[in-house]
Amino acid sequence: VAGDDHGCVSSSMPHQSDVAFMSWFMPTLNPASVEEFLSFGEYGLALSRFSGLWAGLKLVKDNVESTASIDGRIDRVMPIFPDFAFPEGGPHIRPAEHALTQEARLHNVKLPAARAFIAANPLDRVVLSGGRSPRIGIVSTGKSYLDVLEALDMLGLDEVAAADHGLAFLKIGCPWPLDASRMRDFANGLELLVFVEEKRGLIEGQAKEIL
Repeated sequence: VAGDDHGCVSSSMPHQSDVAFMSWFMPTLNPASVEEFLSFGEYGLALSRFSGLWAGLKLVKDNVESTASIDGRIDRVMPIFPDFAFPEGGPHIRPAEHALTQEARLHNVKLPAARAFIAANPLDRVVLSGGRSPRIGIVSTGKSYLDVLEALDMLGLDEVAAADHGLAFLKIGCPWPLDASRMRDFANGLELLVFVEEKRGLIEGQAKEIL
């Protein structure tokens, strides 16, 4: 779990932990609300146990220093464990194993298993469908997602108005690794994609490679 203070309000420097998570090959979950702190935490634990990877949870100061009434039912989050062809012994490290062997398992087993888990679970969701003829797609995550919602509200673009303008909106829950199939499905037929991210871009570059 890493806490980000983008406005450098109570920190010595502004920072962005999800870029560091990515450099350590840690799938990263970016909750946008207090309720998602809990649900993404549960998904993160399940993802880690399934794939054998560490998983990162990014918490932003603006959301941490807030309160909310949430749904705390135990069965609210039910992680889905997809079928995956694990090697004998599973994805985890073995005693007295060479580091290069561990690295090979990281790329050939753990990351593919993580991608399968991410694709099987509802971490990303389409917030606005774009109506009958979607033309423009917005992609965002975490606190930036809330900023986009506020901007749309200020512009008077509710669900009906957004559909009239062909405006679609995808909320990303796991910015790395980005689910390729979900990104392709969302982008299919759109004329323009707009990425709204925090500090350095993490999603846009992956989307370019996927598309």
